[in-house]
Amino acid sequence: RLEILGAFSRPSMEAQDRSVGEAALSWFVAVCDLAAAQNPAALLYLSSGGGSTICSSCLEAAGGKMPPWMVQPISASLHQMWHILGYEHFGPWLRHAAVEFMHARGMSKDHVIESMADRLVSVDSWSDPKKFKAQLKTISGGKKKGQGGTPPTPVPRAIGS
Repeated sequence: RLEILGAFSRPSMEAQDRSVGEAALSWFVAVCDLAAAQNPAALLYLSSGGGSTICSSCLEAAGGKMPPWMVQPISASLHQMWHILGYEHFGPWLRHAAVEFMHARGMSKDHVIESMADRLVSVDSWSDPKKFKAQLKTISGGKKKGQGGTPPTPVPRAIGS
């Protein structure tokens, strides 16, 4: 059931492990692919809150629940899902999630929040993944200048340790 998988994927977006985060992002994209193919279970899941949950999970992850080097895959996945499902479906979920995220972060100027959310789901962001990523980083506060943009290199371990 998609609801069960969805329940496990949201905490995965808080993992500090790239493979776990990428697996959750892949699951999100797969659900969108199924919905685009008119899969009834996927359509029901997304339309009954799953779409908003996916967007919220990705924004929270980009906003610091995942390491800064995950901003790029998060941005790419969100942009891909937006294109899979279409502007008219995914855009409102993403905009709503962005507004809620900024309010939760303590932003209090509604006109600024609305303007930033509008830029995130603008035609420019739709047509240009780099502009979309820049707007996502502005909203989420993700990947600050000077922080590493790549995951740490795993340290090889000796066998049996």
